[in-house]
Amino acid sequence: MFQDRRCLRRLAAGLAAGSVLAGCGQAASSGQPDGHQAIPPSGRVVTGNGQVVSGSGQVVSEAGYQGPVLVSADRRNLTIGGGDLQYPCFGTLAPFSTEHSSVVALWLRYVTPAHHGPCRSSMARYPPAVIRLSAPLGRRELVDGATGRPLPWLGEWRILHPSAIPAGLRSLGITPGGPFGDGQNGPAPSGCTQSYSSANSSSATGYSLAIIQSSLPLRLPQLARVPVPTEIRGLPGFSTAGDTDSTGIGWRESGMYIEILAGYLSSSGSPLSVQQLIAIANSAPALPQS
Repeated sequence: MFQDRRCLRRLAAGLAAGSVLAGCGQAASSGQPDGHQAIPPSGRVVTGNGQVVSGSGQVVSEAGYQGPVLVSADRRNLTIGGGDLQYPCFGTLAPFSTEHSSVVALWLRYVTPAHHGPCRSSMARYPPAVIRLSAPLGRRELVDGATGRPLPWLGEWRILHPSAIPAGLRSLGITPGGPFGDGQNGPAPSGCTQSYSSANSSSATGYSLAIIQSSLPLRLPQLARVPVPTEIRGLPGFSTAGDTDSTGIGWRESGMYIEILAGYLSSSGSPLSVQQLIAIANSAPALPQS
């Protein structure tokens, strides 16, 4: 998880402008691992490297989506993206789905000019995007269209929604996907990160708040003090408050690992105490099991 307050700063800055992404103008891998089958878009044939140059000089390519998903309460909206999308320089990216009786396959369509200037990392930004299904997801499985690999997803009804968010904080949105803990790798886990930032984020007193959920274990940042056992929402948890770094709490509830972190964006320390973070956690309704 977050190693220090710089991670909180990057999170807040990245979400404020749209997540900073790896790569530029590159489609996700379209290999087919054993045991999974590609779900081609209806009426389309992708050949060679998956790219087609149109008469207008644009390069159109389609790739599967490999990242995590948030599913809305009515099971019709799928939120994807954040750091799991690669934005094409000088072009556009349009996520879409192909629906079948047993699966819903997710795809990314890239449209870029055949000739353009150099790509800069500042161009590689893309915020979460929503795909609207023609029918509720139901029992259908969400898969990467290019590989047929199942995708991790979290129902929005299982997101922690505290009512006691401190005054002066504004929401930067919710990003799909749970962060990794120590020694973890592979596909992103299901989960999400809710990010908040103070209105005075450019000043020394500007701070951020992150509510992180993951299906895999998390760990609080390495602060100046060792995490101590702490009761949170009537459940066993732990907390830590550093002398020069963020303050955080963590616990497990309804199969989800949850952490709440607060820290200044451009100076040392945290504006919120452990007890204030616990009050934020306690203000949320209980999470359902599924």
